[in-house]
Order: sequence, then structure tokens, then C-alpha cells
Amino acid sequence: MFRTWAAVAVAVILLFVPAHSSDQTPVTTIRSNSRLVIVDVVATNKGEQPLTDLRAEDFTVYEDGKPQSVKGFELHISKSGARVNPPALPPNQYTNANEVPDGPINILLVDAMNSSFLSQAVTRKAVVHLLTTLPPGQPMAIFVLGDRLRMLQGFTTDSTLLRKAAMEYQPETTVAQSRMHATESAGDSIARAQRLGGFVSGLQKVIEMEQVNITRDRVTETMNAFKQLARAVGGYSGRKNIVWLSGSFPLNLRLKYSAFPTEDFQRQASEVTNLLAAAKIAIYPVDIRGMDSSLLSDDLMTLRVFAEDTGGRAFYNSNDIEIAMSRSIELGSTYYTLSYTPRNNKWNGNFREIKVEVKRNDAKLFYRRGYYAVDAAVVSQAKRLERDFQLAMVPESPVATGIIVRARVVERKPDGTTIVEFGLAGNQLRLRDAEGNPFAAKYGFGVMGSDNQGKVAGMGSEVWNLPGDPAIVSKIEQEGWTHRLSVKIPEGATRLRVAVQDQTVGNIGTVDIPLTGAS
Repeated sequence: MFRTWAAVAVAVILLFVPAHSSDQTPVTTIRSNSRLVIVDVVATNKGEQPLTDLRAEDFTVYEDGKPQSVKGFELHISKSGARVNPPALPPNQYTNANEVPDGPINILLVDAMNSSFLSQAVTRKAVVHLLTTLPPGQPMAIFVLGDRLRMLQGFTTDSTLLRKAAMEYQPETTVAQSRMHATESAGDSIARAQRLGGFVSGLQKVIEMEQVNITRDRVTETMNAFKQLARAVGGYSGRKNIVWLSGSFPLNLRLKYSAFPTEDFQRQASEVTNLLAAAKIAIYPVDIRGMDSSLLSDDLMTLRVFAEDTGGRAFYNSNDIEIAMSRSIELGSTYYTLSYTPRNNKWNGNFREIKVEVKRNDAKLFYRRGYYAVDAAVVSQAKRLERDFQLAMVPESPVATGIIVRARVVERKPDGTTIVEFGLAGNQLRLRDAEGNPFAAKYGFGVMGSDNQGKVAGMGSEVWNLPGDPAIVSKIEQEGWTHRLSVKIPEGATRLRVAVQDQTVGNIGTVDIPLTGAS
């Protein structure tokens, strides 16, 4: 883990310790046998042109080989330029409910961590040219995964802004790549020493351990990036397509490796793919290495797995990166949404295979091939909640929209005492179970200050247990929830990252508040 991120992570661990609770009664675990599985299906003909004339009765959905009863059916066709604007805010109030695109939205993710410097340069050129020919009104954002995930350009339909961001991006060498180059150089030196009769077995083991650590860090950081993106767009309605421009992935996540005896990469993958599915995100990996007959199937397997598990499509062994990006965007713009309640009501964490058939001989379908039957209320344990909270609170990480928040600084005193007010709409909060019965909900509130360099400058948190009182729940649902948190933020802080987390299912909302001129 890199030094800056690690420093913030340690700070967030301290931040996450409950400072106050309105009720010390343990939170009731929610269990319900009634779940709705949503599957987005892209249907094309043999020429890969979208099919828009299919009906609900044309589809059959199977789960683990057993037919399911489709309860919901809807066709979505992208409408360029259609937008949903948030209401105007009072002065000094901020929200994560920014202008939300209506219909499929696209994210270009440039993966510098897992790509060579040369591949990044070729990709940059292709991205700039693609944005030159992008149809008007196509909502898109650009992110880069380097030493951390960062946003180059937020969602916009302005291709000029998108091109400007792409042109300003420069290929980079990440810390992980520098470490790998150093170990490769050291390995070459050891090999030369061995040829000369030197005794270097101990050094060789050190090199191997460092390579294992680098690979583990690359996997973890890439998975974390997808988590952050899922939380960033989880509050937007409709389908989201991530065009993942990458040069490789270090491991096949469906295999076990002797070098990682204590790592459960499959569990990490299941957690990420379930989070992507909940946010209605499809991954379209594009291998930016172009035509390369030396590529091994294992090297591409994870790219294909991410595509299959989320309903996207992987593009590889092609020199035309621009066409691959363009096809990814086109495929994700028209789709059907099917929903069903599984006949199997045992949520034991096992993988369940989804198969969709359609009564059309020339149809080609793209959809997620399954999901892990995980009870979200059970897996949202303290460690996972803490880890997700860390990611959400890192300065410059994407703003999370899993919970829509309005926030403002109510007062800032000379001694640094800062009072922050959170406003939450009651209709978005999970305060009842599937049968409509109120339960004891648990929400965490956090504030972290940072300076212009992104260094932590003060923090505070509270965890509130709301009793499952029907009168209280009804009042919050009708009037919303306003909460105030007082924290010490020293002089020198220029920004606040405020966060709310539903500690039952893990949904998070974050807002950035500039401190300059705050009243």
C-alpha cells in the first residue's frame, strides 16, 4: 500500500471508531427470503445491431438450470442529451446529487497500473480521436487508475471538455511498476552472479517475496478501484458501462495460487462483481496491447471473467483500440431489463449461474452469467464496513452516491470546532425489512478535513442506532433526517469530506465541502 493512502487509511480507522450512539441495543439482522434479481440483457442480431422488437414472452431466464418466472420487463434505448437536473441548493450547501444522466452512462477507465508506458501513450491517442467523433449528447466521464483512482473529467455531454481532459493526461509509471522494474533488475543481477558461481539463494527468495507483494497490491488496488466506481455511480439510475482500457491483469481470479496461501481472491472478486451488479455496471475490458500472438489465455482470463460476470464484453487481440471502445459504448446503449425472484431462497454465498434464452434464431445476447447468493445484511460486517469507509474517505477519491446527501458547515469557531449538518431524504433510507416492518437501523456519520496536498487535517465520527419505533421511522420517511456532527478541524484545512454509511447493507454517500468562505 502506498504511503499517502496508508496514512489516510490509518486516520480513517481512527475516524471509524464510534464516538456516540443514540441507543446501545444491538442492531437487528435483517433476513428476508424474498429477493429480486435484476438482469440487463443486450440483444443484437448477427451483425451486432441492437434488437428493439423483443417482447417479455420472447425471453426465458434460468437459474442453475431451473426456469424462473420473469416479473419485470423493460426496454431501454439511449436518448442523447436527456438530463435530470437536481433542485437548486441554498448558499453554502453541497450535495452528491449532481446532474444525473438519464439513460446509459459511460466511463472510460485508463488503467495505468496494469499497462506499460507505451501502451498508455497509444491508448491516449485513441481516446482523444474517439472523443473527436463522439456523437453529441453522449454522457461520459474519464478516470485513471494510477497509484490511486482519480477522475480526469466528471460526467458531461460536452466532448470538448472530455477531449481536453484526455489531452492533458500523460502516461505514467506507477509505484507498483517501479517496484517491479527494480525487482527485475535485481533478478538479472542475481542471475549473472549465479553464472559466476555466487551464492545468492537467499537474495532470490527476497526477490520472489517482493514480486508476490507487488502482485497482491496490484490486485487489491484494481479491485478497490472498481468498488470506488460502483459507489460513485450507484445513486444514478439506469445502466452504466465501464470501458476498462488495460494492458493485463496479474492473476486469473478463478484459480488458486500456492504463492498466495492466505489470499482469497475469489471472495474479493465475488464481492466486487456483486457490488457492480447492484450498481447496474457492465465492464467492457479492452486489451490495449493490440495483436500479440504471445498472449496466454490465463493473461486474458480475468478480463473475460469481469465482462461475463457483469454483462459486458471483452475486446482483445485487435490493433484498433478506438473501434473496441466505440463498440463497447454502442453495445451498452440499448438493452432490456429482466427481473425475477429466485425459486432458491437459500442465501449461502454460492455462485448461481444465470442463463437467458430468446425466441430469435439470429439473436446474440450479452448479460451477466451469474451472481453470488450473498445475504448483504450478513456480509456487511465491521471489517468490510471499515474497509469500504476507508476507500470512501480518501481525499480525491470519487464521490459516492449510494446515499444522496446534502451537507453544509453550520459554524466554524476560532478553536477549529466545526459543526457540519447532514440532510438525508427519508424515502431512500433502509428503515424497514422486506415485509415493511420497521427495524433498528444503524448509520455512521464521518467528517475528515484535508489540506491542499491531501493530507488529513482533523476528523470525527458518530454511529447512531435508530430504534425500530414505527412512529420514529414514519417521521423520518416523511420529513427526512437532519443530523449535526461537531469535529475539530485545525487551521490549514481547505476541504471537508463528509460521509454517511448505512451499516446494515453498506451503502455510502459522500460530499466534498470547500472550507474557504464557509460560514
